[in-house]
Amino acid sequence: MMRRILFSVPALLAVYAFSAAGSAHAIDPPEAEGVFYADGEAIALTHAHAHLHDNAEGVLDRTPELRILLADREVSREVMEGLIFLPVEEMARQGEVRGLLIQMTPEKPNEINITYLEAPGEPGMSLMNQSFSTSGKDLWEEFMFHPQRVSGSFSEGDIENASGFTFTFSAPVFNEHEVTADLKGKDAKKSPHAAMLQTQFEIMKKGDLDGLRALQTKASKAKMAERMEAMGLTEEKLLQMLQQMIPMQEELLGQIDRVVERGNRATVIYKVEDGQQWTNLVREEGVWKSDN
Repeated sequence: MMRRILFSVPALLAVYAFSAAGSAHAIDPPEAEGVFYADGEAIALTHAHAHLHDNAEGVLDRTPELRILLADREVSREVMEGLIFLPVEEMARQGEVRGLLIQMTPEKPNEINITYLEAPGEPGMSLMNQSFSTSGKDLWEEFMFHPQRVSGSFSEGDIENASGFTFTFSAPVFNEHEVTADLKGKDAKKSPHAAMLQTQFEIMKKGDLDGLRALQTKASKAKMAERMEAMGLTEEKLLQMLQQMIPMQEELLGQIDRVVERGNRATVIYKVEDGQQWTNLVREEGVWKSDN
């Protein structure tokens, strides 16, 4: 089978400069065809989305990171936004979507990671993922990357015996929302994002679980409830754990080093001895809330 990989350096540089609003307009809609076998069950891959994250926060392992979603149903392209623990992954854990999530650097198509979007057997379990890489030959049967569109074909496993996956897709590339604020040092510490975290800390010291939940996003509260159930964790035990975390949280507040805001999403980055830690925030109904 003939394999080809096409991308150009000028094209790669150009796509990084596109804003989210202008990255995919007046172009053809996405197309996808394929199948993913989960425990022998055939899942038709009928929808595709592509998303490029510039990693301005410096948190991701790839700069930039291209995300390609092959799904069994139509979903909003916004489910691909964010840094780590993407909305589409939580949807898969809840059984709201099935398929494949590919993550890679556009100019390194022979190094990819695929997350299998299939609800785990037990609540609280992580999604399965697998890394693929090769040298001396092409990993993809076909791969093309241009400023506004990406397409490709990929096969893995024994399809005739209902194992693995195969797909062909073409999709417009949308970018992560542009950075609307990048605060550093003292400005980061005085930001409304830091103020929200300070308020959260004061509530945590009081042992007020309802107050803490009020400062969590809807998605974050749902994930917390699921994990508590999976771990058999009572509210009393959770309070004990939170009390043990108070010294660490207080130290982290003093280590706020940077805030990167993208519209209604923000990342608070802490400067710690072993590198970086961060907190994700989302503005819901005009209020910044924790989305961890």
